[in-house]
Amino acid sequence: MGAYPPPQFWVFPASADRQDERMNGSLLKRQVAGFTLLEILVVLAVASILLSIGGWLFSRQIRDARSMDFVEALAQDINLARSVAMAKGQRTQVEFVSANQYVVKNLDAAGQPVLASQKNTSVTISGVNVGDKLICSSGGFCLGYTAAGAMKTLNQVSCTFNGKTRVLSITVLGLTRIES
Repeated sequence: MGAYPPPQFWVFPASADRQDERMNGSLLKRQVAGFTLLEILVVLAVASILLSIGGWLFSRQIRDARSMDFVEALAQDINLARSVAMAKGQRTQVEFVSANQYVVKNLDAAGQPVLASQKNTSVTISGVNVGDKLICSSGGFCLGYTAAGAMKTLNQVSCTFNGKTRVLSITVLGLTRIES
């Protein structure tokens, strides 16, 4: 009594089950969670293609937004010229310097300071010629003039960018709004 068998005969139920599993090879057949290198590379390739297409579309959308900002700025600056002329009792001028640039000046102030200026090479201004001016008087009237100084009807200015055209409607009172 009191003698224990040698350790090699000790058997615990859990280890016996484990030993049976080893013998059957079920430990080698267990499922492994995770992704293979090939699966990860395929996902990265698809993601990079989608990001490049999205980046191209996003850059186009940004360019369109900048072009629309130019059109809105032109409308606001014509309204600014009218407001400054009425508030200060001085004539102001919106001059179309090129097909994609305009300058707003205070004609009666010393040195004719520039009140605003915009340029956007993606936008083409039509309905006016280079050098045409819209001069706003202190009474609030805005009249069109050619580069030579002859009066001209200047009631619409079209701005085209990326196949889209926005028309600015200008009243004799200098009120400007974007029609389309």
